Amino acid sequence: MNALTSRKNRWVRSNDGIFAGVCEGLGESFGVEPWALRLMWVLSFFFFGSGLFIYILMALALPTEDEVYRPDKKKLLGVCHQISLKSEVDLGLVRLAALGLLMASFGTASLIYLVLYFVLDEQEEEGELFY
Repeated sequence: MNALTSRKNRWVRSNDGIFAGVCEGLGESFGVEPWALRLMWVLSFFFFGSGLFIYILMALALPTEDEVYRPDKKKLLGVCHQISLKSEVDLGLVRLAALGLLMASFGTASLIYLVLYFVLDEQEEEGELFY
C-alpha cells in the first residue's frame, strides 16, 4: 500500500474548517498543522498567483470527512468513484485530476467522462475502500 492508497493519508476536507475545510482536512490526514498549510497557500497566492485557484479546485474536488464513509453519495454520475475503486487511488485525487483535465482540455474531458460513465461497470465495495 502506497501514499496514494493509504487510508491514513486521505485527501479529504474537514467538516469544521474555516474556508471549506481544505487545510484542516489535509492537515489532519497528513499530520501537518493547518496553520502551516494556510500559510503556504497564502504565500503561493501572493508569489505565484495559483494558490486561490488550487484551493477552489480542492474545495470542489475533495470529499468531506463524512462523504468518505458514504460511498453511495456520488457527485456527478459516480465516474470518479468507480475509477477510484478500480485503480485503488484516493477518491479526492481522482476528482482533483478529473477537474484539472476538464480545465486543461477545454471540455474534451467532459466527453471522456460521459463515455466512461457508460463503459465502467458498477463495482461493489468490498473490503478496504480507497477514500
